Amino acid sequence: TVEQDAMQQLVNFADQQQGKKIIGSVVKSYEEKEKVLFYGGATINFNTGTIKAITHTDMLDKLDYISGASLFAHASSFAVAGLLPEHYFLIWEETDWNYGARQKGIEIAVCQTAVCYDKISTVIGKGFRAHYYYTRNGLYFISKYRKEKTGLVLVSAGLRFLKRILTGQWGQARGVWRGVFDYLKKKTHAME
Repeated sequence: TVEQDAMQQLVNFADQQQGKKIIGSVVKSYEEKEKVLFYGGATINFNTGTIKAITHTDMLDKLDYISGASLFAHASSFAVAGLLPEHYFLIWEETDWNYGARQKGIEIAVCQTAVCYDKISTVIGKGFRAHYYYTRNGLYFISKYRKEKTGLVLVSAGLRFLKRILTGQWGQARGVWRGVFDYLKKKTHAME
């Protein structure tokens, strides 16, 4: 859900920018309206194949991509960067699109006056499916942009798997394991 003036805030902000920009919003919790989940998006850890939400405005200079939860861009940005890659199916597709767009000279920014609310993982949950796509697609992303880091990311995924085993999070552990397995098999379609 979005604040009533969110679109107008994004349009006004975009009009004040120079050059092509991908713009994000402040994303808050749907359940706890004052709780900020992130400002615009997240940073990418190329050593672990993970992301970390930007939760404070003093971290905005570290922003690597704008989240698909609230992504605002002029149509001309899509003409330059193309459409979001479909082979990810779910999770990391906007990360790849942003990263590729930035390599083509499109900048990213956050409109701090535009606010939307996210229900967080209500569609796929936080279990097997979420961990499967997060792991598999993170590996695809890293192997595309920093191939030399793929080994480190595989080790990191192994450690995440072990942590979930030791804490009894069986569905999440299975998701990480299957994500790595399907990445190694180069499986690029949606999970059956």
